[in-house]
Amino acid sequence: MNHQPLCCNRREFLRLIALVAGGAAAAGCAAATPQPVESEGDYYVAQTDRLLGDYDANLIFFTRAMMGRYDEAEIGAIGRAARRAYAELIPQLPYIGGDANGLTTNLVQSAWCLALYRTLQSRGVPLMDVGRVLYKAISNMMAAYPPGFMHFGGLLEVSTLSLESLKAGAAQSQQRRYANDWVYTAVRGNGDDFDFGVDYTECGIVKFYQAQGAPELTSYLCQLDFPMSAASGSGLARTMTLGNGDAVCDFRYKWGRPVQPSLAEGFLEGMW
Repeated sequence: MNHQPLCCNRREFLRLIALVAGGAAAAGCAAATPQPVESEGDYYVAQTDRLLGDYDANLIFFTRAMMGRYDEAEIGAIGRAARRAYAELIPQLPYIGGDANGLTTNLVQSAWCLALYRTLQSRGVPLMDVGRVLYKAISNMMAAYPPGFMHFGGLLEVSTLSLESLKAGAAQSQQRRYANDWVYTAVRGNGDDFDFGVDYTECGIVKFYQAQGAPELTSYLCQLDFPMSAASGSGLARTMTLGNGDAVCDFRYKWGRPVQPSLAEGFLEGMW
């Protein structure tokens, strides 16, 4: 959940699929109606109930990812503890434009992952194993959608309208209105190696995790973009990420190409 996998953010992508499916999207991933906010400082706090509701609706994917490692009672205890940790993080999320910024959803969902990380860390779970839980959770989430709808959503995202939206968002990000926001540029496809690309030079999740004292988790969130891309057929390839200390995240998409993940050595082999 580190960056938007395609032109729109994850919530907008899942909302798109829900609309295409006539509202039959899986387990609460479609967006709830935003509530009115009096000021930037109130944005997250005013929506606490909705944000916790989104967390609850998607918790099943995270609990399923822990099956085989923990028994049912322990998984339940972890889920409850992570929810409390997430509730504490909500007021600490930085404002980056609210509903007008699609990447706000990515930031919120990164707090889900941080809450689970802290909960599992307190139980002595190694960082890489936490990364594996998150990877399996996102894979489970993607598997809950009919493949045909995911692929149709991916096709819509590489449409001319979506690419124009990407360019507009990139231009707006360059204004650096919010210090904790992403900054990126759209990259024109060359018609051969990739259809389009995105270069991120600043990452809201990198900044948030640094402020929270958990920069080590960032690189594992970067890996979550690959199951998202595999589900939609967008063919993500990437050689650098800010989360790994590089100067840029170089997302390159080629419709129909097998996903080319850059995962930590031994990461998938250690799945349970």
